[in-house]
Amino acid sequence: MIRLIDCEVYAVEREDITRSWLFSFFCNNHTEDMVVVYSGGVYEGVISYQKLLHTPDENVDGIINKGVYICKPDDSELFINLSRIFKDTSESLITLMNEDRQILYFAYDHDEYSEIEQSIKNLETDAEPTEIFIEDIYPNTKKVWIENLNEFAFRFYNILKKRGIPVEVYGEKWTVLFPGLCKKEDDVPESKTLKIYAEGCREIGLSTAGDIYNTWVFLIKLGNIKHNYITEKYRKKFEEDGIKCMTAYFKGDAGNSSIEELYRKTKEIVQTKVWRKADLFKEQIACVYGRPIEEEEWDKMVHARNEDPRYIHGLEEKICFGTAKNKIYLIGPCIVKGLTVTSLDDSLGGCLYREVRKLSEQYTIEGRVCNLSAVTEYENILKSLTITENDIVILIDQQSYLWRGGWTKDILIEDILSKRECDWFYDAPLHTNYVGNKEISKAICKEYLSNIIQNAKPDPKCIQAGRLMLNTESRQTIEQYIESIRVANTKEGMRIGSIVMNCNPMTNGHLYLIDTARKMVDLLYIFIVEEDKSDFAFHDRLELVQNETAFMDNVVVVPSGQFVLSYATMPLYFEKEEKKEAALDATDDLKVFGDYIAPELGITHRFVGEEPLDQVTRQYNEAMKNILPMYGVSIVEIPRLQQGEKFVSASMVRKYLKEGDMGSVKKIVPAGVYSYLCKNNSNC
Repeated sequence: MIRLIDCEVYAVEREDITRSWLFSFFCNNHTEDMVVVYSGGVYEGVISYQKLLHTPDENVDGIINKGVYICKPDDSELFINLSRIFKDTSESLITLMNEDRQILYFAYDHDEYSEIEQSIKNLETDAEPTEIFIEDIYPNTKKVWIENLNEFAFRFYNILKKRGIPVEVYGEKWTVLFPGLCKKEDDVPESKTLKIYAEGCREIGLSTAGDIYNTWVFLIKLGNIKHNYITEKYRKKFEEDGIKCMTAYFKGDAGNSSIEELYRKTKEIVQTKVWRKADLFKEQIACVYGRPIEEEEWDKMVHARNEDPRYIHGLEEKICFGTAKNKIYLIGPCIVKGLTVTSLDDSLGGCLYREVRKLSEQYTIEGRVCNLSAVTEYENILKSLTITENDIVILIDQQSYLWRGGWTKDILIEDILSKRECDWFYDAPLHTNYVGNKEISKAICKEYLSNIIQNAKPDPKCIQAGRLMLNTESRQTIEQYIESIRVANTKEGMRIGSIVMNCNPMTNGHLYLIDTARKMVDLLYIFIVEEDKSDFAFHDRLELVQNETAFMDNVVVVPSGQFVLSYATMPLYFEKEEKKEAALDATDDLKVFGDYIAPELGITHRFVGEEPLDQVTRQYNEAMKNILPMYGVSIVEIPRLQQGEKFVSASMVRKYLKEGDMGSVKKIVPAGVYSYLCKNNSNC
C-alpha cells in the first residue's frame, strides 16, 4: 500500500552533507523529518532516517532518494503510477511535487497488508457488486466519511462511488491532490455515517502498521462474509443442477478447546517459517504431533510435503489422491492444503481418501485450495469444476457470525468436534492435526458419503463442464498460438472439424481417418501432438503427416502447442505404456479445447477413431463424448481401419519394427512413412 508522508523538511546543499552529520541531525529529535538535498540550488533528492540506517555505503549519493512524481490535480492514476515506479526502480521514497516543482508529500510503499490488499482487489473486480457490501457489517450505513489519504482510502473511495454509496473525504491531502473529490454530500445523520480514519486514529505523527491494519480490518470481515455468501450461492446452484454438494462450516473457536489449544491460539503458536528454539514451543509441537520433533526432522518433513507429486501445479492447481474416474472435491482454505500436517497422507484429503477406499475404489479425492479472503478466486474455482453425476462437492468454510443469511450445515462439524477427547488442532478447528483429520474423515464418510458412494451410477453423465481459469501468461500464450495456426479467409457457416493425433508413427489407419473426416467438413484441422515424449520426434511426425496429406485441399496440419494433448494438460497419455490400467482425467485438456481452441477457430466437430485396444485412449474418447458437446463440439467416432482381422495401429508398427518385420510394416503405413522408417533400418 502506498502511504503519503507529510513532515518537516530541511534543505541542505550536497557539499555540506556527511554521514556523521546526518546521524547527528536525525538523532536530535528529527527521525520523522526529511533532508532535502540541493546541488547549486537545483533539487537532487531526499534523505530519510530509515534509508540512512539501511544503507551501509559511505558514499552519500547511495542514500539519496531521487524519485520524483509531478502531481496534477485529481490525477486518477496517481497510486497506479507510484506503484509502477516502486516496482521498476530501487527507490524507497518518491517525492511528490506540484507542477511548479514545489514539494507536496513523500510517498513510500508499505507492504504489510496483503490480506487487506486482497480484499480490496476482490471488491474492485466483483462481478456482482450489489450482492454483499458494508451494509452486511454495518446495516445502518447511509454514508461513508473518509479522513486522511493513502492508497487504500483512494481505492475504497472509488469502490463506494461505483456502488452509488454517498461518500465524503476529509483532510489536507485530499484537498491538495484531489480537490475535485472534496464535495459535500446530502446531510445524513452521524448515527448513519460510517467514519473511516484511513491512517489510524493517532493525532500526531505516522500511525503504526497495526493502527492502519485495524482501521481496514473490516474489509477482511467483508471478504469472509462474501466467502460465506458464495458458499451458499453455489450450494443452491449445484443442488438445482442435480449436483451432490455439501457444506461444512468450521467455527473460529471449537468451544471445547483444551488448555494447550487455547494456549497455542493465545500465543499464536502455529506452523511457522522460523523454528523457535524455546522448549515450550517444542512441547507444543510434540503435543500436536504426538511425539517430539526436532528442527532438522521438521524441515525435512515439510520439504517432502511441499514437493509431494500429489500437489499438481499445472493449468489448475490441485491436490489429487488417486486416479479413479469419480471425484470428491474438497474446496476450502488451509485444512485442504494440509498446512498443519507434515505429510499429505495426514491431511484431510489423504485421510478421507483412505476411508472412501474402504467403500469403493472408484473415487478420487481432489482438493482445491482457496484463502478465505480470496473470494474471486473461490468463485472461479467453483465455476471451473467439471462435475459428473457421481461426483460430490464438499465446500469447507469458516462460520461468520455476521452472515445475515445463515448457514446450511450439511456436514455437522460441531457435532464431530464435540466428541473429541484429545487435541485435534493447533489453535483453531481449521488447523487440524493428523488425529483431527482422521476422525473428521471417518465421521464424514460414515455419516454423509457412504450411501452416495454405494449408489454410484456405472456410466455417469457430465453435469457441469467447468471453464478453465488460465492465468494471464497462459492466456496470452494460447492466444498467440491460436493466431499462429488460424486459417485465413474462413467463411461464416463453414463446417470446421478437427482431429488430434500423435502419429507415432503415422499409419494407413491415420490416413483413413483423415480422409473420411475431411469429406464431412469444409475445413479440417489436424493437431499433431507437439510433446516430444514419443518414439518418433515431433518434427518428423509433423512433416510426415503434412507430406501424406498435401493433396487434400481442405486439410491443414498444425502443431498441438502447449495446450492440446500435452503433458501439462494430460500427463497420463504419455505414460500409458507403463500405466495401462490407470484411470484418465482428461478434463483440463478438454476444457482448454472447448473453452479456447474450438470457439476461436470455429471448430464444431471433433473426429476420433474407435479405440478397441488402448484403454487410456478409449477413456479419452469417452471423456470427449461426455464433455465436449457441452461446449458445442460434436464428437464423430469413425470405425478403426482393419487389415484382415487386426486393427491397424501405431503400436503394431512399433512392434513390427522391434521384431525387424519390415514387410508387415510396409503393408500398414503410407509409402512416404515407409521410406522414412527404412532410412536407418537394415531390414528394408
